[in-house]
Amino acid sequence: MKITNSEEFAKACREEKDAMLMRYFDGSDAFVSGQIDKLELSDDKKEILKNTFDSVLTDTFYSILMAVAGESALGSAEQMLFKVISAEGFGISTNGELADAAYMAFYGDAE
Repeated sequence: MKITNSEEFAKACREEKDAMLMRYFDGSDAFVSGQIDKLELSDDKKEILKNTFDSVLTDTFYSILMAVAGESALGSAEQMLFKVISAEGFGISTNGELADAAYMAFYGDAE
């Protein structure tokens, strides 16, 4: 899939976040899954941990997208708008569209 706009970029970030979470809990990521297994959690507690990871990853991805969109600072760097342009020349973070797309991708749906 080629990314041609802010909405597709934000959705791809959401897909990556979801894939990371899945790898952590299905054994695909050997290190993280191994660390979780060492905790020897009950299924209920494992679900709580998974929800916690989901929240942390969501906040992390969203915060980075907001910084790229110029809506917040990134770390100790001052707040500024970054231009993200695909290899084909499509503007990904122009005109504030990325901030709206990121919100919809991470918080706007009922998933």
